[in-house]
Amino acid sequence: MSVIKKLKKYKDRHAESKIKDSEIDIEELVDTCFSEEFGGGEQNLNISEEVDDITSTVNIASIFPFKKRKTLNQFELMCKDRNFQFSFTFEEDFRLHELIVRRDHLDEEKQKYMMSKGPMVMSSVWGETARSIKNKGKITYSGSYANFVQECSRDLVSSTYNEVFNEFRSFDRSIAQSAVFFSFPAAACLTMATLDGTRHLGLKKQTLFMGYSGKTHSALWDQYFPHMEDLDGIGLEDFASFTSPWAQTMEDEAFFMSTCREVSQLLGADLKLHIAYLTLLVSSQPDNSPLAGNAQLRQLQTDLGLLLYRYLTTKLEKDEAAEQTQSLMEMLAKLHRCGDILMKKRITRD
Repeated sequence: MSVIKKLKKYKDRHAESKIKDSEIDIEELVDTCFSEEFGGGEQNLNISEEVDDITSTVNIASIFPFKKRKTLNQFELMCKDRNFQFSFTFEEDFRLHELIVRRDHLDEEKQKYMMSKGPMVMSSVWGETARSIKNKGKITYSGSYANFVQECSRDLVSSTYNEVFNEFRSFDRSIAQSAVFFSFPAAACLTMATLDGTRHLGLKKQTLFMGYSGKTHSALWDQYFPHMEDLDGIGLEDFASFTSPWAQTMEDEAFFMSTCREVSQLLGADLKLHIAYLTLLVSSQPDNSPLAGNAQLRQLQTDLGLLLYRYLTTKLEKDEAAEQTQSLMEMLAKLHRCGDILMKKRITRD
């Protein structure tokens, strides 16, 4: 089923159940709040202007918790007595679902691309991985295979990301491509962290959570894991490539492992939270990126950070949601450092 058909099916299924909160125009309400708070006239602010002002002076990671700045949490407090509600909307929930569907589509394209570029390599690694998991041994693959996967995935993802994800379609193609290219190592580390946080699901559900739900992956699964739906999930410790010593310093190893485990605890096995954070991470940039500080990317980071926070308010009290959002924001820079360790500071083996 195509991406568009999946999204249409989801939207049609939920259209009639759209609740009253989801019909509220959030930006209009914020404007109304500010109008009443500041007395109207030219001093009125809308949410976009307020966010622009904040992001021009502070780093995205310092926006949270919201109660310390005039951001969404204070908008809620300002409007509380006027019976306005800032509930997570149907449109926002649909946006997260759309991100998941598009992520799955891109992962399927990656699998097809790697199979076309190196069918023998892929078959060999799938076979070895299956044997290792069945025998409860360490999953082992060569450095050349790791490089093959990273290069294929990085090239395909960075070149097609703005065609797949609406969040990047307004970007100049070269900017979108560079942004995704430079954030790719951190995203690879998030994948490893996600394995740790989802291993309790079992291997089959774990792969579906990671986005491997397409025909190419299903065919490989049926070939190498026939009738094995109940296999245990896998985590970092199940990979021989992360058996110490694997990094150039013990400090780098400890930092990488602790960061991945902290991220996995913060995200858990919540797919919507994971996809919101993955998209935020892709839009963020390491210090060595020429796009670090890019205004358009910073605006997108703010938008995604607010989406992440608002989703968390459906699960937690507002203060708890703000605290968790702040913690996740602080992990962005750490994941970029992990990406540098993963790509440049490993002990080379073949």
